[in-house]
Amino acid sequence: MMTYVIGDIHGEYKKLLQIVKVIPEKAKLVFVGDYINKGRDSKKVVDYLIELKKRRKVVLLIGNHEFKLIKAWNGNVQAKEFLAEYGFKETLESYLEKKISIKRLKNILNEDIFKEVLKGHLKFFLGLKPFCEGKKYFVVHAGIPQDKLGRFRLGSLEEMVFLREKFLKTKKKFRNKTIIFGHTAFSNVIWDGYKLGIDTGAAYKSEVGYGTLTSVCCETMQCLDHRGNQYEPKLQDISKIRLRRGRLYE
Repeated sequence: MMTYVIGDIHGEYKKLLQIVKVIPEKAKLVFVGDYINKGRDSKKVVDYLIELKKRRKVVLLIGNHEFKLIKAWNGNVQAKEFLAEYGFKETLESYLEKKISIKRLKNILNEDIFKEVLKGHLKFFLGLKPFCEGKKYFVVHAGIPQDKLGRFRLGSLEEMVFLREKFLKTKKKFRNKTIIFGHTAFSNVIWDGYKLGIDTGAAYKSEVGYGTLTSVCCETMQCLDHRGNQYEPKLQDISKIRLRRGRLYE
């Protein structure tokens, strides 16, 4: 069975439908997380993934946005602030089916009303996996933590969903496997022979080079986007890239 890893969706329901349609029907699907926030249809995305798992081989990983949602659910103030800043307004609007103001968003978060709004999907969020591993690949949302000697180690879920620069500068595989990750948005997939970043900013509509939902076939390393474009990732040195607000600085 072929395995396709799909990048950060961020509420882009139509693009999710499109990419599932162009991926071979019998393939296993691994999603890297960040299903909610920023885009307009987070509820539809979650509803669809729940149903998709009933009829397809699907693995759903946790992203930093789901990580913060669970923290906020448990009363963490910093997590609530994160949600307010990074697109949770659009998520709530998709659940409430109406527009809300920033003031109303903060009131809902502070009053924990969002628990009632999202309770139908709590099981989904709590069931998300930290990583997925195959014979030749290791899939994680953001990256793999390292110890003081620079050795990869597993352990901190928060690091695995939030890592950026330090992980991007590493030039080695993990357990002799290619690392496939999302989280950091690039205008195109980024590949250095050790790791492949497939977050191509599905929810970023106004910027040239972004706005694409991308997948990769683990067996062939061929990338496939929601428009049906298929291509080999271009080999490049990503250890010196610069980032701005979690995106490639060009």
